Amino acid sequence: MSKFSMADLLNSQSKAEAPKAPKTERDDEIRNIPIDKIIPSENNKYGIRDIEDLAATIETVGLLHNLVVKEGTEPGTYELVSGERRLEALKLLVQQGKTEYASAPCKIEKTNDPIISELQLLFANSTARDLTDYEKTYQAKRIKELLLQLKQNGYKFKGRMREIVADMLKVSPAQMGRMESINKNLSPDFKEEFKAGKINATAAYELSRLPEQEQGREMQKYRESGSIEIKDVKEHREKAKEEQTISDLPDGMEELAESAEYKARHPEWEPQPEQREPEQAQRQQAEPEQEIIRQLRAIATDFEQGNDGSSFDICGVCREAADLIAELEGRLKE
Repeated sequence: MSKFSMADLLNSQSKAEAPKAPKTERDDEIRNIPIDKIIPSENNKYGIRDIEDLAATIETVGLLHNLVVKEGTEPGTYELVSGERRLEALKLLVQQGKTEYASAPCKIEKTNDPIISELQLLFANSTARDLTDYEKTYQAKRIKELLLQLKQNGYKFKGRMREIVADMLKVSPAQMGRMESINKNLSPDFKEEFKAGKINATAAYELSRLPEQEQGREMQKYRESGSIEIKDVKEHREKAKEEQTISDLPDGMEELAESAEYKARHPEWEPQPEQREPEQAQRQQAEPEQEIIRQLRAIATDFEQGNDGSSFDICGVCREAADLIAELEGRLKE
């Protein structure tokens, strides 16, 4: 299967939008445009960093790459497609009195498709600058959203969308999955910390795997200590997972699961049966044991086969249930 090509997509869309008339010289025109007529794109969510260094480089060797713009909504204005940092560096030079940088050579893009324009912006930023972990995560989310819009508009994609976006961003599908988890599940408070660079991608991913309420508790601890311990987050997640497993059981089964869990962890504990006549005690003991076996078998079957339509690993409750079944069956045969 051939890999998805962003360049091929942009080229095919440009051809589809192009008029049938013969190509003219103005189609590939590079035009000098006053920078005060260029409006930054509202879709640019990337940080503007190291502008002073870039301005010094432009002053030394010139503007090595043209800005890319498209015609704006107001006559005589242009919307920036690619080159946000270069535009800001040129503005800085003008503020310093270097008026020769008041205009810049710009390539005029002909597309009127807002989806393609934003994809061009994202694609340009992915190749022209070093992105932070947050910017990469945002980019993955936004590219997927835009490609899904193109799919709804009739564009045909080959392969799974996650793999297509991963290939575009030069990351593995597994890494793409981690970014999706952050985008979907990380709490707003932790997203702000992630955006500010105060927590890294690993911490953001581990936190995103916690339930919302548990993330709130981790945020409180984070505000008190000023740091995140990945080991603690993982332990917190495993504990929350165990508690969630029990709470998700059918009505009336939580106490049974908790009892099985307690017995598995505390084998030294054994309740003492009441003194009864041998035959009566045996009969009364067998009936509840048989009911427990039936109920535990139902739990184990549900978890093993995924009767709710999802797939499960055999969890601790199931293993404990299986052990208890074997023990109770042995007692009944005695």
